[in-house]
Amino acid sequence: MKISTKSRLLVLLPIILIATYILWDEQPASAAKAEKPSAECLHEPRKIAGPMDNDWLMLAKQIMDKDHHFAMMRFADGEQAVIDRRPLVSQQDSWVYKGGEQSMLSTDLASTLKGHYGQPVYYGLSGDENVPSLNYFLSHIEQNLDYITYSNVFVNSNYKRTRNMWKKIQAGEAGPVVIFASKESRTNAQSFVTLQEYLECPDNGLDWYETHHKEIKKEWERLAKKYTDTLFIMSCGPLTNIGVHTMWSLNNRNKYIDFGSSVDEVLKGRKTRPYMDDGNFYSTQFDSAFKLDADGKAVMLPGYFY
Repeated sequence: MKISTKSRLLVLLPIILIATYILWDEQPASAAKAEKPSAECLHEPRKIAGPMDNDWLMLAKQIMDKDHHFAMMRFADGEQAVIDRRPLVSQQDSWVYKGGEQSMLSTDLASTLKGHYGQPVYYGLSGDENVPSLNYFLSHIEQNLDYITYSNVFVNSNYKRTRNMWKKIQAGEAGPVVIFASKESRTNAQSFVTLQEYLECPDNGLDWYETHHKEIKKEWERLAKKYTDTLFIMSCGPLTNIGVHTMWSLNNRNKYIDFGSSVDEVLKGRKTRPYMDDGNFYSTQFDSAFKLDADGKAVMLPGYFY
């Protein structure tokens, strides 16, 4: 007697269902009860920081997206000196820090390294020429490699593209902006058609901060609570990081970015750094990609691209 295909399927179906149940039941408890990952873990954490070219593209896309919210701080030798309370005299700007005893500036700047793990808060660090500084901050910052980038990401070999990006931001393509920069920059800030407010940074903000920190913190708090979906263009030396940290903690529905000297040519109307001249040595320089070794220290990867 021949058994039809339909009959065979009816006989096999219970066996298949039982086998499937057994196999599923033997899965580890962790696999059977797996939960949907949090928003911060929906992608694989990157194992390599950079390259600088890619990071610029990533950050620029987020800057120009009016609905995207994130923060970025930048750290190098100057910030490390302030945190360690060592004297600092800026060769480029009028910053002077006496150092010595514990100061509100060093305390508040050190606090910016903590409290943002897994949040879209980027830390831009020095690269190739300053590996000791890079390792110092890697060992003190509470953040994963997804949000570690370069302090030079907007300058040197990336400056041409940054300069073109400023034209778009000035034209209003990134939405409303608030600017925190020097007195010298106030006039040219009016070139930003969506400028909402201008907060003036003192010429020597490091000493000024010791006696006026409560005053400036109130201004940061006011601005953070007043605006949403706004790009904060910030260029005020080490004070910028404290401002970014403070405002992001109060309202994470904005973009707070330390643009440093990359905005000088727009706001000050003049070139303030060698990298701004086409053909200058620094205009062709870029920091290498890097990964971390077992001790969490940077291993530079010159020539790495993907």
